[in-house]
Amino acid sequence: MIRFLEDREKLNITPLYEETFVEDTPEYREYFYEEIVPNNQIAVDIEGEEIRSMVSLIPKSIMIGKAKGHCYYIYGVATREKYRKKGLMKNLMTEVIQSLHKNGELFTYLIPSNADKANIYSKMGFEYVMNKSSNKIEELRKKPTHSLVMRKADYSDISRLAIFAQSMMNERYGIYLTKDKEYFKNIFSLMEAEGGRIDIYFENKIILGYRIGFGDEIIEEVLDESIEELSYVKNNPKPFAMARILDIKGVLANLPTVQKGNVVVEVKDDIIEENNGVFLWRYGKGVQNFERTKSEPEVKVTIGELTAHVFGYRDHTGLPKMVPNNGFFINDYV
Repeated sequence: MIRFLEDREKLNITPLYEETFVEDTPEYREYFYEEIVPNNQIAVDIEGEEIRSMVSLIPKSIMIGKAKGHCYYIYGVATREKYRKKGLMKNLMTEVIQSLHKNGELFTYLIPSNADKANIYSKMGFEYVMNKSSNKIEELRKKPTHSLVMRKADYSDISRLAIFAQSMMNERYGIYLTKDKEYFKNIFSLMEAEGGRIDIYFENKIILGYRIGFGDEIIEEVLDESIEELSYVKNNPKPFAMARILDIKGVLANLPTVQKGNVVVEVKDDIIEENNGVFLWRYGKGVQNFERTKSEPEVKVTIGELTAHVFGYRDHTGLPKMVPNNGFFINDYV
């Protein structure tokens, strides 16, 4: 039976979570159970009292174009070992995707743990939409120069961090997590649980960058272009986050294109019927219409290919070019 857990049932996922995510530290598990799980939606395949598979949906505040919104981060995808390779997760994920669509969500995203998992998710309409650079350990000794100062952030820096981060995200990306005070409060709680830290660059008391990390693992680095030479990460990014559009019309209403015109597009979506079919896409500044048509398609795409194109990750021949800063930046940890 597939259903969502009631609040009083949510910690029943503990045995399955700990069987699957053995690499998590006790401190992180405590943080996850106490701070994250209560606000999640958790979909499960359950038989009697045994949870056979689960998918955790973590609510996130986002910006898409110039509009504030929300979405769900798919996290903690797990199946008990004795039930694997029986199609349980495929059925559960299908139900989750359809439920999110029915509830009016525009898109959802996840971060696959490896290439095999990414291949599985791609069959459900997910595609990579963001790369992430890896640590460059040999550069961790770089120091600020002249009037630039770097120090460890404390709780009193939250408001200034939020203002700086929101400004950088707005300049560079079309889709990103809202970097407000609540975001940084959560990050500080995570740092306390995991023994991490946030470092800030200042010049004349003005923030020019910050870095969030655990030891030599950097999970987020945002720097003003004037100090990008002090970056700790490599320039050879690898695929990181995957996303899936749930409501094509809703997403396109918020993301502009470079050109003006129209194209007939056939979209293949095996899970969401409303996205599946032939559509006339009228596009241009301030105009984004996506309506069904009986015309012959000029371009054929899967929902995953359309997601990668619209989110600025990989252009698809025949589709209108999206505005350059439509890029996706959801450099999430949990």
